[in-house]
Amino acid sequence: PLASALPTSLIHATVAENIVKQNFMRELSWPIHCIIISLLVISAWFFGQTKTVSRIIVGSLGTLVFYWITATVLFSKANLILPLFYPTLAFIVTTCYLVFEYGYQSRSKEVSLKTLLEEQIVLKEAQLKEAKAKLSELQNQLQNERRKAIIELEKQLHDLQAYIVPEKQRPELKFAEIIHAEDSEMSRVLELVAKVSSDDIPVLILGETGTGKEMIAHAIHQYSKRKNASFVAVNCGALPETLLESELFGHEKGSFTGAHTRRKGRFELADGGTIFLDEIMETTPTFQARLLRVLQEGTFERLGGEQTIKVDVRVIAASNKDLQVEVEQGRFRTDLFYRLNGFPITIPPLHEHAQDIPLLANHFLKKHGYLSISGLTEQAVKFLQTYRWPGNVRELENVVRRAAILAQSEGRELIQLNDLPNEIRECENSQREQFDYKLLDEQILEMLRALKFSRSAITQTARALGDRDRGTITEYFRGICFKQLVESNFDFEAATKAIADTKDEQIILSVREKLKEYLKNLYPLPDSPDSLDDKIKQLPSQYKGLPKKYHPYLRQVIEYLRQNPIDY
Repeated sequence: PLASALPTSLIHATVAENIVKQNFMRELSWPIHCIIISLLVISAWFFGQTKTVSRIIVGSLGTLVFYWITATVLFSKANLILPLFYPTLAFIVTTCYLVFEYGYQSRSKEVSLKTLLEEQIVLKEAQLKEAKAKLSELQNQLQNERRKAIIELEKQLHDLQAYIVPEKQRPELKFAEIIHAEDSEMSRVLELVAKVSSDDIPVLILGETGTGKEMIAHAIHQYSKRKNASFVAVNCGALPETLLESELFGHEKGSFTGAHTRRKGRFELADGGTIFLDEIMETTPTFQARLLRVLQEGTFERLGGEQTIKVDVRVIAASNKDLQVEVEQGRFRTDLFYRLNGFPITIPPLHEHAQDIPLLANHFLKKHGYLSISGLTEQAVKFLQTYRWPGNVRELENVVRRAAILAQSEGRELIQLNDLPNEIRECENSQREQFDYKLLDEQILEMLRALKFSRSAITQTARALGDRDRGTITEYFRGICFKQLVESNFDFEAATKAIADTKDEQIILSVREKLKEYLKNLYPLPDSPDSLDDKIKQLPSQYKGLPKKYHPYLRQVIEYLRQNPIDY
């Protein structure tokens, strides 16, 4: 085919030259082909370890180009034929596999990392929630501990401050020997004493042991028309029947063994005056029959005597038991009971007139000569007023004397809490435990609910919460009513039921009437003050006395009544 372009001789010469110079095309064997393919695959795997797509691609392309250039140079210079197709194919397939595998691993790592991050987020959120719960618990615990610390500091402060008896508790009554406060239950008893003193009617004094029955009997005699005559007291429970008869009616000489002389009895000694028969319930039926004759006829005979003696004696009897119950159960003569029960007077136990305790305590300190002790601390008085006093005034007297000795031995002028017996301190703690960690308004509302908002609920609440001022309790309750009315969106019935917190219609009615009273007392409606932080004297009268925390609620109530007059 080249005959027209090249002479045959030239072709022959070229062939002869190639033969002479051994200039032949040479192919590599299949084992070498495999080695070349293996080397290219290994190089592709090497670049695949870089773990970066760009480096894998650049390195692979560079290796492939280098291999092709080498094949071209060897072909042109050394007539050596390097394989291109299979090595190139193997190299490209390996590179693509490595790129795919890298991408797959990257996505798997991303998914794993995302899952791990999500798990970490959930774990951290759970830990955060747990930490918040612990923080809240610690805050509550800290708040409770702070309240306990404040209460303890208040107790310690009260146990350093001297209790000062308010002037209003110092009554100006003629019974100076009977210590009591102006608003005490003993005032009612003394009013009865004043009324019965001028009459000779028999008096029956009932009351627990230690309440002062003999003092009341002596007061009746002291302010009666018989005051210049004798007052004779006999403890009927301290003597057996035979000795009691001799004690009351006297005896003649030789009437019994040991009766060496004539002896006048207590009735005879009390002639023209008053005889006080204490613990009358402790007498026998036989003695009661003889005593009834004396009360009916005013006559008796001495033991062993025949002469009838007539006396004019006023009889005052006393018992620590309910004689009406004893009569019904057949343990006391009915006729004697009605003879003695001409004018009954019941003395309340000490815990029912606890406001008298500070006055009584100071009286006992002076009575027994503890002149270096000026009084009691506020905390000590609070504990004394909370105790039930099973022994009444007699027990209080002993407690005060014991505490005075302890305080005096330590060189103190005030009786403190630690000077009181354990049973008094423990009793106060158990009764006040439910109120220790509550706000004052919560304590007040809880106590009023427990007392069913009765007429005496305010007074009893003031006493139960540490003998606070009654006006303070009233103003707190007034503020509670205004606050509940605002929170109930001025729904009067809803506010009433929320305050009462019961289905008892009678209690709801009591709360409703009290709320009506508080609202009526707001008229005429005042102008709202420019600032609720002003001094008390600059505020309208409706705000005075009300705790400052309730002032915003009162302002809203007044504004509502001004815009929506409601006739409650």
